[in-house]
Amino acid sequence: MRMSQELKYTAGFKYQTKETFWIETGLTVGKEVRTHFVRLLPTGTLIIEKGFAWDGASGPTIDTESSFIGGLVHDALYRLMQQGLLDVKDYKKPADKLFYELLISQGMWKWRAGIWYDGVKDFGGSSAKTKKKVKTVKVKNETN
Repeated sequence: MRMSQELKYTAGFKYQTKETFWIETGLTVGKEVRTHFVRLLPTGTLIIEKGFAWDGASGPTIDTESSFIGGLVHDALYRLMQQGLLDVKDYKKPADKLFYELLISQGMWKWRAGIWYDGVKDFGGSSAKTKKKVKTVKVKNETN
């Protein structure tokens, strides 16, 4: 059986979109920025394509229905920062604020959303700057 010599992957994802999701973020950019699964248009429309994977809530908490949209959008914007397509110093604070607003709009209690906002505001900087580590599994294959 023939196959690649290795598998490269990143860990830490719990969810994956099954259709395209879009949102008007209010975050304008000079020109479209994009990855394979995420596009931010100059107008501020964020388009998250089918197949985007994200990890949901981080830290000592649980995902709830009120956290999914905020978590998805926040992770997509952070992914653009991780890839160097958005400047962290210009976009982290607005992304974190949008996260808070989305949590509230989806029904999260303000006190809980405030705790989550404080978490990303105070501790999210390293996540915005650091790409997920790519791991490798060597494939055992007699034809390699």
